Amino acid sequence: MPFSLLPATPEHLRTVLQWVTCAEELKLWGGDRLTWPPDVEKTWREIGAQDGNTFTLVDDAGAVAGFGQALARAPGTVHLGR
Repeated sequence: MPFSLLPATPEHLRTVLQWVTCAEELKLWGGDRLTWPPDVEKTWREIGAQDGNTFTLVDDAGAVAGFGQALARAPGTVHLGR
Protein backbone atom coordinates (compact mmCIF):
# COMPACT_ATOMS: atom_id res chain seq x y z
CA MET A 1 0.00 0.00 0.00
CA PRO A 2 1.70 3.23 -1.10
CA PHE A 3 1.57 6.28 1.13
CA SER A 4 1.91 10.00 0.44
CA LEU A 5 3.04 12.77 2.77
CA LEU A 6 0.88 15.86 2.29
CA PRO A 7 0.43 19.23 3.97
CA ALA A 8 -2.12 18.63 6.73
CA THR A 9 -5.49 20.33 6.82
CA PRO A 10 -7.95 20.80 9.68
CA GLU A 11 -9.98 17.97 8.13
CA HIS A 12 -7.03 15.61 8.55
CA LEU A 13 -6.80 16.71 12.18
CA ARG A 14 -10.53 16.02 12.59
CA THR A 15 -9.83 12.39 11.66
CA VAL A 16 -6.90 12.14 14.06
CA LEU A 17 -8.89 13.62 16.94
CA GLN A 18 -11.43 10.81 16.50
CA TRP A 19 -8.65 8.43 17.54
CA VAL A 20 -8.31 10.23 20.91
CA THR A 21 -10.87 9.05 23.46
CA CYS A 22 -9.80 10.75 26.71
CA ALA A 23 -7.71 13.58 28.16
CA GLU A 24 -4.84 11.21 28.96
CA GLU A 25 -4.60 10.07 25.32
CA LEU A 26 -4.68 13.68 24.15
CA LYS A 27 -1.81 14.51 26.49
CA LEU A 28 0.20 11.50 25.26
CA TRP A 29 -0.43 12.44 21.64
CA GLY A 30 0.08 16.18 21.84
CA GLY A 31 1.56 17.19 25.16
CA ASP A 32 0.51 19.36 28.07
CA ARG A 33 -0.50 22.38 25.98
CA LEU A 34 -3.56 20.71 24.49
CA THR A 35 -6.86 21.11 26.28
CA TRP A 36 -9.69 18.62 26.69
CA PRO A 37 -12.07 18.16 25.02
CA PRO A 38 -10.34 18.64 21.68
CA ASP A 39 -11.95 20.74 18.98
CA VAL A 40 -10.50 20.96 15.48
CA GLU A 41 -10.14 24.76 15.38
CA LYS A 42 -8.90 25.04 18.97
CA THR A 43 -6.46 22.13 18.67
CA TRP A 44 -5.17 23.42 15.31
CA ARG A 45 -4.25 26.68 17.08
CA GLU A 46 -2.87 24.91 20.16
CA ILE A 47 -0.43 22.82 18.10
CA GLY A 48 0.72 25.89 16.17
CA ALA A 49 -0.17 24.37 12.81
CA GLN A 50 1.16 26.41 9.89
CA ASP A 51 1.92 25.90 6.24
CA GLY A 52 5.18 24.03 6.03
CA ASN A 53 5.23 22.51 9.54
CA THR A 54 2.21 20.19 9.71
CA PHE A 55 1.84 17.05 7.59
CA THR A 56 -0.36 14.02 7.19
CA LEU A 57 0.40 10.58 5.84
CA VAL A 58 -2.39 9.20 3.66
CA ASP A 59 -2.79 5.87 1.93
CA ASP A 60 -3.62 5.49 -1.75
CA ALA A 61 -7.34 5.74 -0.92
CA GLY A 62 -6.80 9.05 0.90
CA ALA A 63 -7.32 7.62 4.41
CA VAL A 64 -5.25 9.27 7.12
CA ALA A 65 -2.57 6.94 8.45
CA GLY A 66 -0.45 9.46 10.37
CA PHE A 67 -0.11 13.09 11.38
CA GLY A 68 3.00 14.98 12.43
CA GLN A 69 4.85 18.23 12.67
CA ALA A 70 8.37 19.46 11.99
CA LEU A 71 8.89 22.25 14.52
CA ALA A 72 11.96 24.48 14.50
CA ARG A 73 13.44 24.76 17.99
CA ALA A 74 17.01 25.92 18.50
CA PRO A 75 18.93 27.18 15.46
CA GLY A 76 19.72 24.25 13.20
CA THR A 77 17.40 21.80 14.97
CA VAL A 78 13.95 20.46 14.19
CA HIS A 79 11.65 18.60 16.58
CA LEU A 80 9.46 15.90 15.01
CA GLY A 81 6.24 15.78 16.98
CA ARG A 82 2.83 14.17 17.26
